[in-house]
Amino acid sequence: MPQPTILIGISGGLDSAVSALLLQRRGFAVTALMLAMHGGKKEKESYHRARSVCTQLGIPLWYHDIRDKFHTRIKQYSQQELLMGRTPNPCIRCNETIKFRRLLSFARYRGIGTIATGHYACTGRQQGRAGLWKAADRRKDQSYVLYRLGPFVLTRAILPLCRYTKEEVEQLGKESFPGLFEGIPSSQDLCFSRHIHGTAGSGDFRDKQGRLLGRHGGFFQFTIGQRKGLGLPDGPWYVTDIHPATNTVVVGSREEVSAHRILCRDAVVYGTNHLEGAELSALIRYRARPVTVRIEELHREDRRFTVHADEPFTAPTPGQSLVLYDGTMVVGGGIIANTERRMSADDSTEYEGTPD
Repeated sequence: MPQPTILIGISGGLDSAVSALLLQRRGFAVTALMLAMHGGKKEKESYHRARSVCTQLGIPLWYHDIRDKFHTRIKQYSQQELLMGRTPNPCIRCNETIKFRRLLSFARYRGIGTIATGHYACTGRQQGRAGLWKAADRRKDQSYVLYRLGPFVLTRAILPLCRYTKEEVEQLGKESFPGLFEGIPSSQDLCFSRHIHGTAGSGDFRDKQGRLLGRHGGFFQFTIGQRKGLGLPDGPWYVTDIHPATNTVVVGSREEVSAHRILCRDAVVYGTNHLEGAELSALIRYRARPVTVRIEELHREDRRFTVHADEPFTAPTPGQSLVLYDGTMVVGGGIIANTERRMSADDSTEYEGTPD
């Protein structure tokens, strides 16, 4: 009986190398594709490691240079978001618009029906529908950055590290590829830089009352909730608002960057279950502590929803994603547009909003 064929996205890192090994052990005929997105010395070194892995495993390695697409769809998008005072998540956008699409496109060209990557998350089916779940290793779980993939991708994707811990992966890597990954950081990806060419000029740090507290080198260097690197006296201060038009960064207390209600745009929702009012957990950034929420409003046609949490979120940031879970299963998510902070613990109907 012929082996089933699978295409794996390989990066030159440990996780994708071990994933290729595990797929082979499961009986797949593995083909590898490396996507060149950054260029430079580090990516060249990554390619040589990927080639060493594929040579050892006896699998073909293909190489595609997609730096132009990465620059247009990820770098330029990210810089535009920063210039609008928002904090983008380029990894989420890249997974949705470039990595998995290119893997599927190449797989289809080669007559391959299934793809794989080295992400820590789980794919599967529930009640006949494709789904995404948290990985067994909660510390490494990457379902947050994959939440926008959708059923079309998830039905065709296998994530071999689903039930493995990082320690187990590292041990397999040492045994199978001795010395190859020594001294190599676990993540080799640098999706974009916060440096924006051609944009300069200092601006003001001000508090909520408009008092001048100091000067900064450009609003795009900061993100909502940021505490470190402000260099202001009499803190601690947290970035509460960013105003690109005036190049002003507003700072305040920790309480002033907390929010009980979040409005999300560009939403994705899995399945047709009735989610309004359901108790779910939400993450507002990768590796954040989950917060229990209820969906107050869900507008599938407009792709937006609002969640409310009794315990406040800490520094929800416009441009970042909020991802919803029912237990360990991803049920949806969206990009944070607005936040609202409850003014008083005794008055749950009075809110202070942060504009998009």
